[in-house]
Amino acid sequence: MDMICSHEEFERRWHLLVEKHNLRDNQWVVDLYQKREKWAAAFLRGHFFAGMKSTQRSEQLNATAHKYLQFKMLLHPFAQRFELFLSKVKQNEHKEECITSQSSPVLITHLRELEGNAASIFTRKIFLKIRDEISAEASLRLISVVDQDKVKLYTFTEYLHRICSWQVELDKSERTIICSCKKLESDRIPCSHAFAVMKAEDMVKTQQGYDEARDCISRI
Repeated sequence: MDMICSHEEFERRWHLLVEKHNLRDNQWVVDLYQKREKWAAAFLRGHFFAGMKSTQRSEQLNATAHKYLQFKMLLHPFAQRFELFLSKVKQNEHKEECITSQSSPVLITHLRELEGNAASIFTRKIFLKIRDEISAEASLRLISVVDQDKVKLYTFTEYLHRICSWQVELDKSERTIICSCKKLESDRIPCSHAFAVMKAEDMVKTQQGYDEARDCISRI
């Protein structure tokens, strides 16, 4: 379900799994396969879900609201408590923004310039997710670089785990990056493959990716 790979690789490994366990005629497996575009990460790439796989965000919000609101409350006290609840939400939001603007995290990755640039833009929670991607860049292995007229095409695989490869396109004039993993489109977070290209090109930041990410999830 969580395997990050191409459609072709997913199909190949799914059929190997079915053959291994002799599940060709299992109706549940057949039905699950027919709905693969609704649950497999390989088919969900490119659709924005803010990193969520369930109703966890609304469930968390409901749990917080229950601390302030009670069943069968009268309208007037309900309005007062609901206003208090909204104030708490805004207070937490401002707290995150304050932490980001008034403090700097300790830089620990091998790409300090890129890490520092991300720390200056995103709230701390999102920065930590991006730092994980920067750290993951160290495990990538460069397969090839094709220099064309307007773009450079980089191909990467993961060190010692070559399940699949990822193609990253760098626009040489605009300095924008598009990766086949589509993490930026899915989570609005630059991926480790993009950071690998930025490292190879001596880039300190990719404003294109950061602007898109900041617009969508800087408050998460």
